[in-house]
Amino acid sequence: PAVVRARGGVPDAVARALATTARDDWYGLYMVDRKIGHARHRVQSDGDMVVVEADAELLTSAAGQSSRLRIRESRHYRNQPP
Repeated sequence: PAVVRARGGVPDAVARALATTARDDWYGLYMVDRKIGHARHRVQSDGDMVVVEADAELLTSAAGQSSRLRIRESRHYRNQPP
């Protein structure tokens, strides 16, 4: 099938998807039925880039020791084909 392209060479379907990409989702993190943290996954358009971010924080304890772990990741993608 033919691919309809918008200005700049991006297929129309991709351009429409990028225009409505913004998402911000939150999740609880559980271990053995006990909440130990939370995670966030975010997708947004930033000019000619699509930014995908993940952030998680976990609090655990074992043998009298508490630990806090924070994980962050950010990926940037051009919204134009190479």
